[in-house]
Amino acid sequence: MSTVRDRHFHLLWIAALAGVTFFVGLSRGGWLGPDEPRYAGVARAMNESGDWVTPRLNGEPWFEKPILYYWLGAIGFKLFDTPEVAARAPSAVLAALVVFCTYCITRRRAGENAGFVSAMMLSTSVASIGFARAAATDMVFAAPLALALMCAVEAIFPLPVASDDSARHRAGWMWPAAMGACLGAATLAKGPAAVLLAGGSTVVWAAVTRRWRDAFRLLHPIAIAAFAIVALPWYMLCAQRNPEFVQVFLIEHNWQRFLTPVFQHVQPWWYYAPILLLGFFPWSGVLLLIAAQARDAAKSGGWRDSWLALPAAWIVLPLVFFSASQSKLPGYILPVFAPLAILGGAAWAANHSRAESRTEPRNPWLMRIAGASPGLLFAALAAAAGHWLNRLPAESRVASTPALISATILFAVLGLCSAFCGWKCKPGRAIFVSAFSVAFAVLAVVMYVLPRMDAQLSPRRAAEVAGEYSGGTREVRAFRLHRAWQYGLNFYLRREVPQWDASRSGSNGTIVVMPEKSLPEFSATGAQIVRTQRVSPQAVIVEVK
Repeated sequence: MSTVRDRHFHLLWIAALAGVTFFVGLSRGGWLGPDEPRYAGVARAMNESGDWVTPRLNGEPWFEKPILYYWLGAIGFKLFDTPEVAARAPSAVLAALVVFCTYCITRRRAGENAGFVSAMMLSTSVASIGFARAAATDMVFAAPLALALMCAVEAIFPLPVASDDSARHRAGWMWPAAMGACLGAATLAKGPAAVLLAGGSTVVWAAVTRRWRDAFRLLHPIAIAAFAIVALPWYMLCAQRNPEFVQVFLIEHNWQRFLTPVFQHVQPWWYYAPILLLGFFPWSGVLLLIAAQARDAAKSGGWRDSWLALPAAWIVLPLVFFSASQSKLPGYILPVFAPLAILGGAAWAANHSRAESRTEPRNPWLMRIAGASPGLLFAALAAAAGHWLNRLPAESRVASTPALISATILFAVLGLCSAFCGWKCKPGRAIFVSAFSVAFAVLAVVMYVLPRMDAQLSPRRAAEVAGEYSGGTREVRAFRLHRAWQYGLNFYLRREVPQWDASRSGSNGTIVVMPEKSLPEFSATGAQIVRTQRVSPQAVIVEVK
């Protein structure tokens, strides 16, 4: 097979993987967690109001995050009728873009197989799949930051071009300009953290490699101008229209979030170590190959001139930065997974090239462990998931016990086949089977499992029932609901649902939504219950007299 045919096959396979893991079934489940309904609500309101400057939630200015996600989400609501698709599509599209660019830059510098492996790792890792399917700002921030890294690599480590001075000149300003624009977009997604992470990572790289002159290429005037053109206009206009913007966004949601536990996301300093392993699942074992390659590079002394040192710095600095923060959430380190996939693909290709040519690999035991680990981890997860699903209450059971056992065996066998290929030093087959297994598992979950558990996981069905009960005229209230379900009700019912107050019960026929465990407490308030419908343990719909 020719190189061109290889490339076409790889691109088709990567597109198919990203299509399944990022896009298929975006609307099969309702909102999960407290962030999705709020961010989607702001984007929907922006589309309906036509105010593209001030984000608003329930009619009030909402400055928790900058504007980029809301712009993209508002465009999604213009294009799609289904709210979950409209609000989740921006993350999915940007995740797919990063996968494609990861393939391109790694292929250009480490070979076709390295690019293919990097893209497969990124498109089938837990972190990428989870955040690509979320109506949230994490992927909208991580994607342009990853693209900025790739532009920085191209600017600092230019590949040989034709002996055309104008081509070299264009390369000298084009990549810094693109990097500045990407950093501007990341700043519009989450704020000044983009500049801190990119600038800090580059400074760390320059300090360790002593290549300060190369680092200063990124401060090209056109890069600064591109950043300012992209990022500054909205900040200036929003601050002009909303005097409280600087205090709420910059001080409370950036400065205080980092330095104080005001938002109650306190975690130990080592919190991101397991998050990193879980987020890179099932490719966590490849971290051993990355460490081995770093050790070999340190011994040879050529690491200072290696382009891989820059992505490595863009991994280390964010991990240290967010580990020092007083507020920690899993999505904060999402920007490290694209450079991690680049290093993983390069390390995999370097350690397996000899195995493919049937010569002694560089790190034979590490190669076997890393090759077998994705399949073993996937098989273990399949067994654990099948056991957990089979132990769910009968009302939450997604399938009969024989069907669950059959599915568990199927996925476990796929994982073990991949592990066998990896242990036998057949890396191409191992990574192909592992990636296929992950995509197949995602397809099964989003098309079969998630819809059957939607009423337990999401407030969408509860909102539908409450809306049917109210008929659009009766008042709907909440009682002891988890805040994620409260925000979800607000979105689906298109209004802020007030809390139930026994002393101000409202008009006859008020509909109250509450968790099942709170029903006795609600009955003790003296409310006269006319009828009750149980949607799930998280939501019981009650009509009171």
